[in-house]
Amino acid sequence: MANLDDLFARPKQYDHPRLRSWLSYKNSPDTRRCYIEFRRERDGLVFKPARLYLVAERKDDLIFSDDEPWDDDFNTALVERQFKARDKENEGERFGYMLTGRMQPLVNQFNDGFFNSVLVRYLNQNGYAKLAPIAAKLAKIHTYNPHEGQATIDCEERIDSVLARCVEQLDRLGYGATEGKGILAAAIAYYLDDRFSITNSEMLGW
Repeated sequence: MANLDDLFARPKQYDHPRLRSWLSYKNSPDTRRCYIEFRRERDGLVFKPARLYLVAERKDDLIFSDDEPWDDDFNTALVERQFKARDKENEGERFGYMLTGRMQPLVNQFNDGFFNSVLVRYLNQNGYAKLAPIAAKLAKIHTYNPHEGQATIDCEERIDSVLARCVEQLDRLGYGATEGKGILAAAIAYYLDDRFSITNSEMLGW
């Protein structure tokens, strides 16, 4: 256990029992493929709690699986250690759920309606609306035009910072520009669907 002086002398890396275990499988010479599966199962109009699953496929064809409840810090540690999702579709869902946590401080600061309007304008004005998954969601969203002012600028800059961090992490995971753009588009679409209750509205016939 480190005392106070030790903590300041050498910043401690994030640690978690599951992280150590999962890293051992990822780095084992007996592992052929190791990946994360993000699951957030729908139950009617709500979702069951999100979970992260590790799947390690061994060279002898045995498969090890483990899971852990979603935790933002734990997932970030997995990304930093280059644990990719099962496939690009699942990666888009995983990053989409990451956006929920990362955008929430902006929602709290700027309030729901204002944040929604700035987000939609930002996506429309910065090329995101040209990407099919995002365009399909934006077509079902109606917001007012935000007032021009410093609050709008500040909110847009914060949104830009959140998305830039996602791009950095996709690069860290080894995705090229084309793959990364596709995953980010899917992630934003996933977030928009949640944020504006698009699928729920369709299920209710609205």
